[in-house]
Amino acid sequence: MTVWWTHSQSSKHRSSSRSQHPSLGESDFKAFHLKFRKRDKARLIPEYLDHLSRGANSYSGKTREIKIFTNQEGGYHHYMVGGARRLWDPIPYKHPSTFDTLAMDPCLKEKIIADLTSFRNDKSFYERTGRAWKRGYLLYGPPGTGKSSMVAAMANFLKYDIYDLELTQVR
Repeated sequence: MTVWWTHSQSSKHRSSSRSQHPSLGESDFKAFHLKFRKRDKARLIPEYLDHLSRGANSYSGKTREIKIFTNQEGGYHHYMVGGARRLWDPIPYKHPSTFDTLAMDPCLKEKIIADLTSFRNDKSFYERTGRAWKRGYLLYGPPGTGKSSMVAAMANFLKYDIYDLELTQVR
């Protein structure tokens, strides 16, 4: 069977001023289109799309750049776009900390890794049971004990973005 993939990209103007995202104006719209012969549909859909889905799930996040978002007003991450304030602007996050470089009890490290892996792989469980898909950890201790390194190791392990909430900026 022969299939054809095409990629398209266009700019789309946001007209709603009530948008969840505070920036107004242009946004990119990207899409992939799959074409195939009608006679191949019955065989192609179950096999090929199943294959693509498995491949996408195993590839997801492997090369993704991690970003850190902050709400810190007046800082490096805060700027105006089209007259609208943007409070959650991303910057690349390149922290070298991983679970291999963390100095901590190996048993506790393995428990945390197992918990994070279980959380990442069980999104469908949360959806099925109607629970919010989120996980929280409370890290405490004096400065220099590795709290930020632990967060960086978790973000690097999961390939998830970080949101740094500056509580003094919340009104």
